[in-house]
Amino acid sequence: MVNGIKLNFFVSKDKLLQALSYINSIVEKRHSIVVLSCVRIEVKDQEIKLMSTDLDISIIASISAHINVNGVVVVSAQLLYDIVKKLPNDIEIKFVIGEDGRLVIECGRTEFFLPVVDIEKFPVIENNELQNKFVLQVSELVNLFGKTKFAISMEESRFNLNGLYVHTSDNILCCAATDGHRLSLAKLSKSNSVLSSFGIIVPKKTVNEILKIVSHGSGNDLISISLSDRKICFEYKEYILISKVIDGTFPDYNSIIPRSYDKSVLIESEILSNAIDRVSVVVFDKVKVIKLRFVDNKLILSAASSDQGDAREELEVDYSGEDMTIGLNARYLMEALYCIKGKCLLSFYDASTSVLIQEEENIDDFTYIIMPMRI
Repeated sequence: MVNGIKLNFFVSKDKLLQALSYINSIVEKRHSIVVLSCVRIEVKDQEIKLMSTDLDISIIASISAHINVNGVVVVSAQLLYDIVKKLPNDIEIKFVIGEDGRLVIECGRTEFFLPVVDIEKFPVIENNELQNKFVLQVSELVNLFGKTKFAISMEESRFNLNGLYVHTSDNILCCAATDGHRLSLAKLSKSNSVLSSFGIIVPKKTVNEILKIVSHGSGNDLISISLSDRKICFEYKEYILISKVIDGTFPDYNSIIPRSYDKSVLIESEILSNAIDRVSVVVFDKVKVIKLRFVDNKLILSAASSDQGDAREELEVDYSGEDMTIGLNARYLMEALYCIKGKCLLSFYDASTSVLIQEEENIDDFTYIIMPMRI
């Protein structure tokens, strides 16, 4: 071999392609540091390990394969993914190092010859010094992350809000996110296990990537989580995802949750969400404001646009309080309602204070706060 690399193995397409799809969503496609656009393939002990990193998030995937010769090679992640995606499903793929030192990929009568990158340049992926460890069911993780991540701030300048605040409180695992205009909060009681006290901010990209990985499994599957004040690691089936956490202080969100509301309405979340979607269609502004008027057992939704017209819809609700109109961001409200199954409880005090949204059946588990808009 020209560069001394040896490697020879056969692998099926399905698991390889799935692993490469997760890897490809993490690596930078055109990074100024070439190796950060690559995947490291380590062949040993009847399995191959695929590793990639962007220096903030790292992923390791282990796949069973028929190994002839052990070895390590580093190649473009995007190119390898594109190649494997095009290959037929019913033929094993052969990987071997050619006489000229390039990686040869063979499948049927098709051959590809890929340049390799110096393996010494690939960063070391460390997974140590993670003291806090616990296990969740996938369904629990999906509820905690999936029902809160939408409120993560998109403003890069507010770096401490660019992730999920994952923390413990009296043996309750909590996830919170805010962009300064709304708050999402999910809680999970872990009374049957002992949780160490911790609080970290998990980056939005990490949250999205681990939700992708677990999406192909069962809600009853287990996922192991270990963390320190600098890193968090998820271990699920054949995947390990390691991420840095955000170095910052998350605001005290409890201080913005009003302690008392004197008005409330119970309504099917899907009915309300669909009505908001219909009424807000006339508004083409970046921020769609919708008015909610509560009066005489009715909730009247309305939206207006100076050049596109107005819209209005009435919903029947059990309400006998004073006539009240509140302006809210339609998207914020719909994103919260999307996370709620069945009936939701809308609680409020007046037009200038925040609106509390909760799921009737799990009223203490999920909390959404939306600040009102001037109307």
